[in-house]
Amino acid sequence: MNKITTFLTVAALGAGLNATAQTVLRETFEAGTSLPAGWTQVTKATTGWKINSGDLFSTNGWKIVSRDKYVVVDEWNNNENNDTTSLVSPVFNLTGVTGAKLTFNFYIVNASYGSTGPAERGTVNISTDGGATWTAIDTLAGNPTEWQYAAIDLSAYDNMPNMQLAFTYYDGKGGTNKLVGMALDNIQVAVPTADGVAIEPLSLPIFAGSERMMATNTEIKATVRNTGTAAMTSVKAEYIVDGGTPVSETFSGLNVAPYATTTVKFGTKLATLAAGAHTIEVKLTDVNGAPDPETWDNSLTSDFTAASNTATRAGLIEEFTSSTCAPCASFNTFFDPLITDNKANDASVNFNVIKYQMNWPNPGNDASYNPHGATRRDFYGVSGIPDHYTNGMSGTSGDQAEIDASKEAPAFMNITGTYYVTGDSMFVDFGVTPYFNSNKNLKVHAAIVENDYYNDAATTSQKHYVYVMRRMLPSGSGTSVSNWVDGTANNYSYKVKATIGNNKQGDFNLWTHPKNTNVLVFVQDEVTGTVLQSKVINAQWPTNVAATKNEINNVAVYPNPATEFTTVGFNLNNAAKVSVQVTDITGRVVFTAAEQSFEAGLREVRIPTANMAAGQYNVTVKTNSAVATHSLSVTK
Repeated sequence: MNKITTFLTVAALGAGLNATAQTVLRETFEAGTSLPAGWTQVTKATTGWKINSGDLFSTNGWKIVSRDKYVVVDEWNNNENNDTTSLVSPVFNLTGVTGAKLTFNFYIVNASYGSTGPAERGTVNISTDGGATWTAIDTLAGNPTEWQYAAIDLSAYDNMPNMQLAFTYYDGKGGTNKLVGMALDNIQVAVPTADGVAIEPLSLPIFAGSERMMATNTEIKATVRNTGTAAMTSVKAEYIVDGGTPVSETFSGLNVAPYATTTVKFGTKLATLAAGAHTIEVKLTDVNGAPDPETWDNSLTSDFTAASNTATRAGLIEEFTSSTCAPCASFNTFFDPLITDNKANDASVNFNVIKYQMNWPNPGNDASYNPHGATRRDFYGVSGIPDHYTNGMSGTSGDQAEIDASKEAPAFMNITGTYYVTGDSMFVDFGVTPYFNSNKNLKVHAAIVENDYYNDAATTSQKHYVYVMRRMLPSGSGTSVSNWVDGTANNYSYKVKATIGNNKQGDFNLWTHPKNTNVLVFVQDEVTGTVLQSKVINAQWPTNVAATKNEINNVAVYPNPATEFTTVGFNLNNAAKVSVQVTDITGRVVFTAAEQSFEAGLREVRIPTANMAAGQYNVTVKTNSAVATHSLSVTK
């Protein structure tokens, strides 16, 4: 069960260590709440290195995922200032030891302060004279989404006495560069065996904070690491719920290189459980057909709450971007086509996107920037763009793998609702139904998201924008709920009047028409940042209007008045060939769009108006069996 034993000299091997593994130093930080005996620190921080367990969240959305106890420097929520801090091991002796390796788990984000500040980093140092002098033997690279594993060859120090290790963290050298921190666990110096295996933190669904939630038929997965020097071809594992009968399975046909990992998935899913608190232990027993000679790292136990049901998770990516940000335009060059190909914000697809346009950098005049976007920026602590968060956690590459992972785990609540548009009025009604009982304070957010628009005033190469937040309901802060009752919906209703065009910073005007919007609802734990579920509710129209073949309805022109361009939007009840003409008050045709074939649904045609004189015009939309006309005003 990962309990602590620290071994300082080879002389202790015969008395206390597994005879098949020559272990010199091991520390799991499981005992007590302060540094273990023999471990010291050099730090300028107030709290320095301290013991932590479970999840640890920063105000910027970064997260150390749940583990047993570990040691961490730079308390995340205090933003403490570390120039150079070191965690120093006890002195250990490698006399008579050959081929030892240093292995440990670590977490470091590799963040930097703003766009120009130095990045934080970790360094592993070794001393051969009991700490008088030090040599760097490795630099720790960051990964903001998961713990990492290091295996460092110490054979250059065979047979040497008076050895010490120092794990050093650097956060940007003082001033305002108060960065995230570094965490360490399971530090060991040992001569590895041929066959060995260790279990990594359990891949259980996250509910919120340190809580875990599962439901009947949840798949149980475990990540296992090959700690031996030979390839791992098979592993036997079992899981035990509430101390009951083990569910055992042998996973063969593997080919896992030394120190690499693989994820195994049990064929037997979680059995029916009563709602409430439970424990699950996952244990590794055999590797390559024989018992693992090192059992200290073979078992992990986690608490979880049993939910009454699950729902398919819809992954959510929130991007912070701007029309004056060249790096944002570069990022969106590949990101926007990717999320479009994934049919983002389609109610039939479990993947949603919302973009918050910022007022950075100079000239900072993005007309879509408003107070609701600023609230979301401040919540995450965003200090530079482009930046994005996936299910409330700091994003990675913004690639297909990240999108797929965002919707992989089950959700434990369901969101349903309707969104009707009548004229310039938008009616939003939705309910959030949890499959658990909880008094945890969560926030329900709803956003009106404009599917796409053009901003010709943009100062970058990007002129076309997609999935942009225009208003949040009731505000950017959302609505708090602190009493979640299993199976009982929390219901919300909003009516909003839309203003179209003449977009300016600080307003909530739409660039196009309400028909070009959806409502995106998501539930978030504001303490941890975790987004538990999201749902897009697509715009609809009242169904009491009789439909005829090729009928055109809901015609709108936006922006209106127009200067450089405008768009005519319309709804087709059936597929049709459509032509668009613009005529002035004398009936003279000033613009014609070539006839196009459209599928049924909401459609648009863009109309340039820069060369039209100021005045009144008529926009006419025609099919073979229908005609609709809408007035247009052009201003200069």
